Amino acid sequence: NQYKCGVFLEELVSSSPITWLGALPDALAKVDESEYSEILGVGVTPESFENFNCDATAANARCYATLAKFKSEPLDSCDKNLVNTKSSQTIGDYLCGQVRRWLRNDSGFKSGGRNNIRIPIYSSLWRRLDPRH
Repeated sequence: NQYKCGVFLEELVSSSPITWLGALPDALAKVDESEYSEILGVGVTPESFENFNCDATAANARCYATLAKFKSEPLDSCDKNLVNTKSSQTIGDYLCGQVRRWLRNDSGFKSGGRNNIRIPIYSSLWRRLDPRH
């Protein structure tokens, strides 16, 4: 049993309610083991996502705790994180680049851009995280 934590763009394209940005533990495959703690904090490894009872409450709590660092990073940070594993640009610039990639042919986006795009986190059951758990 493995659980995952995914980060998405919400209501970006009309064909899907959420658009994929990245997930754990998958994103850890893109970096060296020595970078795990920089991206997620001490003690989080691909193995920590294994052999886990994936009921909704437990997966929600695990994802919320694991992604606390990602959620608290300012958009002008260049730190490595779940969606920006190379730290070659700010988190905000990376996210804007992803929006441009998805909407490059959208006439409304070309003429006026997009504001206030939500970035929800979902657990392995692909339910939006509830911060109360």
